[in-house]
Amino acid sequence: MKIKRSVLIAQLEAVRAGLSPKDIVDQASCFAFADGKVMTFNDEVACWGPSAFTPESGIAVPSGPLLTLLPKLLDEDLDLSSSGTSLVIKGKNKRTTIRVEAEVRLPINTVAPPADADYFPIPDGFADGLALVEKCAGADEADFKYTCIHITPKWMEACDNNQVSRYRLKIPGLKRNLLIRKEAVKAVLAVELRRMAVAGSWLFFEGGQGMVIACRKHDEEYVDLTSVLEDEEGRVDAELPKGLGESAENAGVFSADNADDDKVLVCLANGQARITGEGAMGNHVEVKRVKYDGPPITFHIPPKLLQTITTNHPECSLNQRSLKVVVGRLTYLVSLTVVPPKTTEAE
Repeated sequence: MKIKRSVLIAQLEAVRAGLSPKDIVDQASCFAFADGKVMTFNDEVACWGPSAFTPESGIAVPSGPLLTLLPKLLDEDLDLSSSGTSLVIKGKNKRTTIRVEAEVRLPINTVAPPADADYFPIPDGFADGLALVEKCAGADEADFKYTCIHITPKWMEACDNNQVSRYRLKIPGLKRNLLIRKEAVKAVLAVELRRMAVAGSWLFFEGGQGMVIACRKHDEEYVDLTSVLEDEEGRVDAELPKGLGESAENAGVFSADNADDDKVLVCLANGQARITGEGAMGNHVEVKRVKYDGPPITFHIPPKLLQTITTNHPECSLNQRSLKVVVGRLTYLVSLTVVPPKTTEAE
């Protein structure tokens, strides 16, 4: 079966978010091909979409060899065939054989798709808002709610017990509040979204050409963040220069090593901001002048979020508890630490 390599790679990448390096459920580390579709499922995220490769009977293929090998092949067209126990990929002067499982046992059939009438349009700005608040969800499994995004009919929000973000957006088709895990949100952001639906224990997102991502929804009670976000006591106005975003980007080269906690350290004192990014490979420090004459404070913030804030809305307010920024529909707040003065010379 002749297949365009670029098409095959794109179809696999579209459902990659449903994979797991560990078999949390049967065949969670595999791409399952059946009925003209390619599918993945890791119990938290289910993905399925069209497949150019359509074997006569369903097979489950280990994801590792496919994801590693296909980008390295130079052939524009590949010849794929399956014997039931192996997948053979042929290119010019090359041949790869991958052992496969002849029976698809991936329990994706436990995710019952919604009826077409259950879908409703995704409002403009949904993906942008989701991308912003997702950065504020935590990774500490000890407190489940802080690893989730809280989606309501009026806003989306997240909190890691140190920073809070809320993006105001009406979602008319959503009838009740729900939580989805941060990892599931990353899957949603990887595709172009068209419409969504809630059915059973799942929140469904539909993309183009029959692509579907289902995120397990959770109904636990979420923390009430309104009083925190509306705290105005003792606030002092400040202005963060646009150049701070560039500094954050540079520092983020190193903080990106911390995949689950990608944040840079910002220290404000004596009209200066010191931005530090640190990771396993080293660190980067920059100093910028800012309009701030309050007490010395420090805070951690995702570098991309700091870029967004300083580019679109450099004005902020601070008190001894938090820094607050309002950028259009986004309200962002981060806890602060008052510290003794220290030098802000770049080292």
